[in-house]
Amino acid sequence: MRQSTRSKATKKFVAVGSLQPFAGGIEYQTRIEYDIRRAPRIWIESPRLERRSDEEPIPHMYEQERVCAFMPQIDWNREMFIADYVPGRVVQWLYFYEIWRATGEWFGGGIHPVVPEKTRRLATPIDTEAPLE
Repeated sequence: MRQSTRSKATKKFVAVGSLQPFAGGIEYQTRIEYDIRRAPRIWIESPRLERRSDEEPIPHMYEQERVCAFMPQIDWNREMFIADYVPGRVVQWLYFYEIWRATGEWFGGGIHPVVPEKTRRLATPIDTEAPLE
Protein backbone atom coordinates (compact mmCIF):
# COMPACT_ATOMS: atom_id res chain seq x y z
CA MET A 1 0.00 0.00 0.00
CA ARG A 2 1.44 3.33 -0.99
CA GLN A 3 -0.91 6.16 -0.24
CA SER A 4 -2.91 6.80 2.88
CA THR A 5 -5.00 9.63 4.21
CA ARG A 6 -6.66 10.29 7.50
CA SER A 7 -9.64 12.52 8.07
CA LYS A 8 -10.05 14.02 11.55
CA ALA A 9 -13.63 15.06 10.82
CA THR A 10 -14.83 11.53 10.06
CA LYS A 11 -12.03 9.65 11.88
CA LYS A 12 -11.59 7.55 8.76
CA PHE A 13 -8.32 6.13 7.47
CA VAL A 14 -8.00 5.35 3.74
CA ALA A 15 -5.10 3.41 2.21
CA VAL A 16 -4.75 3.03 -1.56
CA GLY A 17 -2.12 0.95 -3.30
CA SER A 18 -1.39 -2.16 -5.28
CA LEU A 19 -1.39 -5.72 -3.99
CA GLN A 20 -0.16 -8.74 -5.92
CA PRO A 21 -1.25 -12.26 -4.91
CA PHE A 22 1.90 -13.89 -6.28
CA ALA A 23 5.14 -12.92 -8.04
CA GLY A 24 4.55 -12.18 -11.71
CA GLY A 25 0.79 -12.01 -11.20
CA ILE A 26 -1.66 -9.21 -11.71
CA GLU A 27 -1.29 -6.11 -9.54
CA TYR A 28 -4.64 -5.06 -8.11
CA GLN A 29 -5.28 -1.46 -7.13
CA THR A 30 -6.89 -1.73 -3.73
CA ARG A 31 -8.60 0.69 -1.37
CA ILE A 32 -8.93 -0.06 2.34
CA GLU A 33 -11.08 2.24 4.46
CA TYR A 34 -11.21 2.09 8.22
CA ASP A 35 -13.60 3.95 10.46
CA ILE A 36 -13.07 3.19 14.15
CA ARG A 37 -16.77 2.31 14.46
CA ARG A 38 -16.60 -0.48 11.84
CA ALA A 39 -14.32 -3.20 10.58
CA PRO A 40 -12.05 -2.27 7.66
CA ARG A 41 -13.79 -2.22 4.28
CA ILE A 42 -11.99 -3.32 1.12
CA TRP A 43 -12.49 -2.51 -2.57
CA ILE A 44 -10.55 -3.75 -5.60
CA GLU A 45 -10.55 -0.71 -7.85
CA SER A 46 -8.68 -2.13 -10.84
CA PRO A 47 -8.53 -4.26 -12.78
CA ARG A 48 -12.24 -4.85 -12.51
CA LEU A 49 -13.09 -8.16 -10.85
CA GLU A 50 -14.96 -10.43 -13.21
CA ARG A 51 -17.61 -13.06 -12.71
CA ARG A 52 -17.26 -16.41 -14.43
CA SER A 53 -20.80 -15.97 -15.78
CA ASP A 54 -23.75 -13.63 -15.30
CA GLU A 55 -25.45 -16.22 -13.08
CA GLU A 56 -22.45 -16.88 -10.83
CA PRO A 57 -21.53 -14.11 -8.37
CA ILE A 58 -17.96 -13.66 -7.20
CA PRO A 59 -17.60 -15.57 -3.91
CA HIS A 60 -16.97 -13.81 -0.63
CA MET A 61 -18.01 -10.30 -1.62
CA TYR A 62 -20.49 -7.88 -0.09
CA GLU A 63 -23.06 -6.80 -2.68
CA GLN A 64 -20.50 -7.72 -5.38
CA GLU A 65 -18.71 -4.47 -4.50
CA ARG A 66 -16.45 -5.10 -1.51
CA VAL A 67 -14.15 -7.97 -0.62
CA CYS A 68 -15.11 -10.22 2.30
CA ALA A 69 -11.61 -11.16 3.50
CA PHE A 70 -12.49 -11.78 7.15
CA MET A 71 -15.42 -12.00 9.54
CA PRO A 72 -15.92 -8.81 11.57
CA GLN A 73 -15.92 -9.42 15.33
CA ILE A 74 -14.48 -12.91 14.74
CA ASP A 75 -11.33 -12.41 12.63
CA TRP A 76 -11.05 -8.67 13.32
CA ASN A 77 -11.16 -6.45 16.39
CA ARG A 78 -10.09 -2.90 17.20
CA GLU A 79 -6.97 -4.08 19.03
CA MET A 80 -5.43 -5.32 15.76
CA PHE A 81 -3.10 -3.30 13.54
CA ILE A 82 -4.57 -2.84 10.05
CA ALA A 83 -1.15 -2.92 8.35
CA ASP A 84 -0.24 -6.22 10.03
CA TYR A 85 -3.46 -8.00 9.14
CA VAL A 86 -5.69 -6.57 6.42
CA PRO A 87 -3.36 -6.37 3.36
CA GLY A 88 -2.28 -9.99 3.91
CA ARG A 89 -5.88 -11.13 4.06
CA VAL A 90 -6.67 -9.21 0.87
CA VAL A 91 -3.69 -10.80 -0.92
CA GLN A 92 -4.93 -14.21 0.24
CA TRP A 93 -8.44 -13.40 -1.03
CA LEU A 94 -7.03 -12.30 -4.42
CA TYR A 95 -5.03 -15.53 -4.70
CA PHE A 96 -8.18 -17.62 -4.20
CA TYR A 97 -10.15 -15.31 -6.49
CA GLU A 98 -7.70 -16.01 -9.32
CA ILE A 99 -7.95 -19.77 -8.71
CA TRP A 100 -11.75 -19.49 -8.68
CA ARG A 101 -11.70 -17.60 -11.99
CA ALA A 102 -9.64 -20.41 -13.55
CA THR A 103 -11.40 -23.42 -12.00
CA GLY A 104 -14.85 -22.37 -10.80
CA GLU A 105 -14.08 -23.61 -7.27
CA TRP A 106 -13.40 -21.45 -4.22
CA PHE A 107 -10.54 -23.08 -2.33
CA GLY A 108 -10.21 -20.27 0.23
CA GLY A 109 -12.64 -21.75 2.74
CA GLY A 110 -14.31 -19.36 5.10
CA ILE A 111 -17.94 -18.54 5.55
CA HIS A 112 -20.00 -15.69 4.19
CA PRO A 113 -23.31 -14.73 5.78
CA VAL A 114 -26.24 -15.58 3.55
CA VAL A 115 -29.31 -13.46 4.16
CA PRO A 116 -32.62 -14.73 2.73
CA GLU A 117 -34.15 -12.37 0.15
CA LYS A 118 -37.18 -11.70 2.36
CA THR A 119 -34.96 -10.69 5.29
CA ARG A 120 -32.67 -8.67 3.03
CA ARG A 121 -35.60 -6.37 2.19
CA LEU A 122 -36.54 -5.93 5.85
CA ALA A 123 -33.20 -5.51 7.57
CA THR A 124 -29.58 -4.64 6.96
CA PRO A 125 -27.63 -7.77 5.96
CA ILE A 126 -24.85 -9.01 8.19
CA ASP A 127 -21.93 -7.02 6.88
CA THR A 128 -18.99 -4.87 7.84
CA GLU A 129 -21.56 -2.06 8.02
CA ALA A 130 -22.54 -3.34 11.46
CA PRO A 131 -20.89 -1.26 14.19
CA LEU A 132 -18.26 -3.03 16.24
CA GLU A 133 -19.03 -3.59 19.89
